[in-house]
Amino acid sequence: MTASQLKDAKETKGWDTKWVDDVLDRAKGLSNAEWSGASQKLRGTKPGMSDLDTRELYEVVHGFERRCDENGVPGIYYIVFCPHYTTNDRGDEIVAREELLNYAHGKYPFIALRREHLSRRLDDSRGYGEIASTWQTQIKREFDGRTDRSYLSTMPPLMHPVGRAPSRWGPGVMVPRMRPDDYQYADMPRGDAGGKDVELTVQQMADRYFGRPVGNENQFYARMRQQGMVAKWLKYWSDVCSQSFQLVQQFMDDEMYFRVVGSRQAEPIKVGRDEIQGQYDISIHYNVANLDMELVKEKLNLLKLAVDFDVNGVVDRTTAMEVLFEFIDPQLGERMLRPQEQASLQEVEEERTAFAQIAVGADVDIKPGQAHQLRLQELQRLSESPTAKKLLQADPSFQERLVKRAKQHEHQLVQAQNAQIGRLGA
Repeated sequence: MTASQLKDAKETKGWDTKWVDDVLDRAKGLSNAEWSGASQKLRGTKPGMSDLDTRELYEVVHGFERRCDENGVPGIYYIVFCPHYTTNDRGDEIVAREELLNYAHGKYPFIALRREHLSRRLDDSRGYGEIASTWQTQIKREFDGRTDRSYLSTMPPLMHPVGRAPSRWGPGVMVPRMRPDDYQYADMPRGDAGGKDVELTVQQMADRYFGRPVGNENQFYARMRQQGMVAKWLKYWSDVCSQSFQLVQQFMDDEMYFRVVGSRQAEPIKVGRDEIQGQYDISIHYNVANLDMELVKEKLNLLKLAVDFDVNGVVDRTTAMEVLFEFIDPQLGERMLRPQEQASLQEVEEERTAFAQIAVGADVDIKPGQAHQLRLQELQRLSESPTAKKLLQADPSFQERLVKRAKQHEHQLVQAQNAQIGRLGA
């Protein structure tokens, strides 16, 4: 922190005034990652010694500690301190601020995302660079060896008598010699064909460890490794969402409105704090196999086949369409899919409009992709009204146009049924 930020914290964050003044006097420019008095040093005094110039900064640590108070009641305490100024002149511990957190969940207010659990230390987790450094070094050595051998083949060492180096050496140059072996190239080291095999083996080991889908034989294992890494990552975020939701249950307003981000059709939702109380299991999942478009196509074909097999109508086709667009592109689904009630209402309204146009003499044909069963039912319902019956008796042409449209709907229904019979058999 800068000096101005420390001074501002006295007013805005309630930090102890004397602590701030003492830190400004005693801890300027001190930075120590290990927080050990024996290894304290002034960083940033030489260019290149540090990636951050700390000469005008003050190191402040925000820590959390689980402990019991004087009555034996456990709790988590929030502490702000400077690792270079932990005690005053009398030897008493001094901090900028210390308070008991009032979070009802009783957990630390953070989730540690660790890729590995090698020990109890929170930071004992290796990144990809550290894990792959040995493999990377070995591959580099094999590559450098082949490069050096190529240079030797292009320009091998020249052997000549002592004190008689040729003044010129190259294509077409004439060099006199006394003996056949006065001037000659040095013998080349024999090539090691196993070096390339070693490099490929090490590369395959790294690809297998990190779950890279290289080669057809590695697809299943790579997908399994990727799924494991994604599941671990999302498990941490499930914990984050769960803890955040618990804080919302505790601290949100009595009533609030919200809308799902990214949904253009969602209406603002009103919810109260009392309505969301209780224990909830929050989980986040993602199937990495959906990144393989060929596999997604196979899934969609199986989904279509399963819907066609649904002779009893137990499959919700609206939900099936939502699943289909989730595979293709969820954002397209939000833009193209309508709520089922809204879609049905629009189909009914369009069929009523077509009925009115037929009544005044227009010849209205159906269009592909319409809900023919729903429209046929609405057309039959409109035809049974007293006004329509009178018009049918008085105007034979109206009856012809109406029957024509009804037959068009029926024909589309029969065509859909025939297509299903053709796939499944009579």
